[in-house]
Amino acid sequence: MSMKGVHLAILLSLIIGLTVLLLSSNTTHAQSGQRCFPETGHCIAGRIREFWDRNGGIAVFGLPVTAQRSEQLEGQVRQVQWFERARLELHPENPKPYDVLLGRLGVERLQQQQRDWFDFPRSNPQPGCRYFPETGHNVCAEILATWRSRGIELDGRPGKTGAESLALFGLPLSDIQVEIIEGKPYRVQWFERARFELHPENAPPYNVLLGRLGSEMLGGQIGVPQPASSPEVEVQDIVSLMEQGKVAIEARGQSIDRVVLRLRRQAPQKLQVRIPLGALFEPGRADAQRMVAVSERTVTLTHDEWVQIEIPVACANIQLNIPESTDTFTIRRSSDQEDLQRLLAALDQANAGFAVRQAAIWIVTDDASYDDLGTLVWVPSNTRVIQHVEAARAMQLCEMAGINIAQKRIWNDRYTILDGLPPGELRQWLALK
Repeated sequence: MSMKGVHLAILLSLIIGLTVLLLSSNTTHAQSGQRCFPETGHCIAGRIREFWDRNGGIAVFGLPVTAQRSEQLEGQVRQVQWFERARLELHPENPKPYDVLLGRLGVERLQQQQRDWFDFPRSNPQPGCRYFPETGHNVCAEILATWRSRGIELDGRPGKTGAESLALFGLPLSDIQVEIIEGKPYRVQWFERARFELHPENAPPYNVLLGRLGSEMLGGQIGVPQPASSPEVEVQDIVSLMEQGKVAIEARGQSIDRVVLRLRRQAPQKLQVRIPLGALFEPGRADAQRMVAVSERTVTLTHDEWVQIEIPVACANIQLNIPESTDTFTIRRSSDQEDLQRLLAALDQANAGFAVRQAAIWIVTDDASYDDLGTLVWVPSNTRVIQHVEAARAMQLCEMAGINIAQKRIWNDRYTILDGLPPGELRQWLALK
């Protein structure tokens, strides 16, 4: 072989070697945008990877411990992926960032251990802590600092708000208590979506760690979620199926927050029927309020018999009467449905209570003022259900959902509402408006 041929062979060998080296160095970043982890042999991609990267990565969620897969959650088939500390669920019916939601692994892990968080001792407000009256627990010191430093990015602004931290971790389910974890005693605090653990043997910030609830749940033998088969047919909107004559419905009132819905297929094939967020239940009685679905439901119709489910709802048309059990409804799309879908997803992510949820919906559907919100009262005391705090929180969540609160009538009442707020993050938010 000539020297020229030798040089060419060497050059080709170098090119091939460099190509192999580059390909092997990029095994953690596939062409599809995946990021793979040799520690567990699993990859993340698409919207789940984007959410994982944006909201804390390994420190918050840990490594992936399963591939993305279908699972049955609350009667619906969802695409989910498990991580050491979390379960990420895809909800494509919601707008960003609410199209990825976190499983309530704190609650689920306690249930798996056959423990009821309602039995945990409650406490009174303590100085220097943040008290959550919704569950009766304080979050203090290092755990409070860590809780405040992390959150789901909702507003695109630097730093984390209380609402963003709440969206990530949820409400506290306990005060600090001692528990045995992997054979050692630790001081821990349970939240809806996490377990905070104090590790004084570590230097800050690693003295507060999040428990590996995802790994614990998948490693246990009680209540381990099992992959579900994919739906055999496309899930279709209930209004579309009604318009096509494929499904018959009967709906009647039950309470201020429930509608009973009966469905029966009128087509020969199996149907997957979705009742979406914001679906409007129109009453047959002119002086009764419309009801808005506040949680999506999916029901499978495989036979010709009636199937009955309950739909969580909230009232619209604030000045009209609350529907009674004798009221009947039809279902249609709401003109506010796009706003309502964004708002309801934000309300779910924030774990909003009944009063906040109802106030926010009335702000959207009725352009309600603060005085209007006062028409909802407790019986027999005749006191307001929606006070200053609930009204302000509803305004804040409307804004987070992309609704221009400054164009709503309640904006004219902001100073009245501000005067009734106690010191804290909510008052600071409204004062800056």
